[in-house]
Amino acid sequence: MNKIKGELGIKRENFTIALVHLNGTLNMTSAGMHAFLEKQGFRVYSIFFRELNFLGGNPPKPHEIEALIKILKDLNPDVIGMSVQSMSFWDCADLTKEIKKNFRVPVIWGGIQPIIDPIRCLKYADIIIRGEAEESLIELAERIISKRSYNSVKNLWVKDKNGKIFKNDYRPLIQNLDSLPFPDYSDKNKFYIINGIIHKNNPIPHYKYGYNITTSRGCPMRCTFCFEHVLNREFNFKFLRRRSVNNVIEELKLALKLYPKIEKINFWDNIFTMDSDWIEDFSIKYKRHIDKPFFCFGHASLIKN
Repeated sequence: MNKIKGELGIKRENFTIALVHLNGTLNMTSAGMHAFLEKQGFRVYSIFFRELNFLGGNPPKPHEIEALIKILKDLNPDVIGMSVQSMSFWDCADLTKEIKKNFRVPVIWGGIQPIIDPIRCLKYADIIIRGEAEESLIELAERIISKRSYNSVKNLWVKDKNGKIFKNDYRPLIQNLDSLPFPDYSDKNKFYIINGIIHKNNPIPHYKYGYNITTSRGCPMRCTFCFEHVLNREFNFKFLRRRSVNNVIEELKLALKLYPKIEKINFWDNIFTMDSDWIEDFSIKYKRHIDKPFFCFGHASLIKN
């Protein structure tokens, strides 16, 4: 574990990051970010605010907000982060307003919404992350620890106390996805707010019977009805990257060891079948090492006999 000290001698392990998730307890991005920050040596906690409601129309209730504020007060975080999607935008806005009434630490929004609608997001958040969050969060935390300005950190748009917005460029994309840790679906340092009740163990542990995984970032298609075309445009059509077959198989082997009741694997790549050579290699190794029914997305133009 990396325990780099800031300029004031503060270890990363004494810097607390609280992640508030509104995308469901099985969200892969949430689990991946938790694992990444923990591996980097930070004290990280994830708070899952209800299960994901695709239909919406159910704003946070007072007793649910009270439960969230209670957890945050107990944790006393140095920063609070949220992943914001279009369907959760107004819920995140409501929660951020309540958080700001109780805390004087930076509230950070990441996710697709800050990329497609940055100015409106900054009406509520202090900082938004545009692009991949991993390296930006490390640099942000290090600057906060050493009490240096973070107005110039790439991938961040920062709103200062006077309302001025610092719009920084994108940083290079992470090319080696195998370098990232596997998602952490455990209950370690996790809290679950279900119906306003705080649980320290996931009361709906679907991963006992199914496992969610993604092998890539991005999409080879350019469908204008999907937010992926925004990522392609913003990153000059270089956003698509993929993990190695061996790395994917190792994650699944570990998952089956941790959760032996898993019966099905869910691959949530935008298009799983986009590379025939990769699929051929994967098919052989998956049958040999995993051999479980699985779900994935394909596209007729990218499937060969």
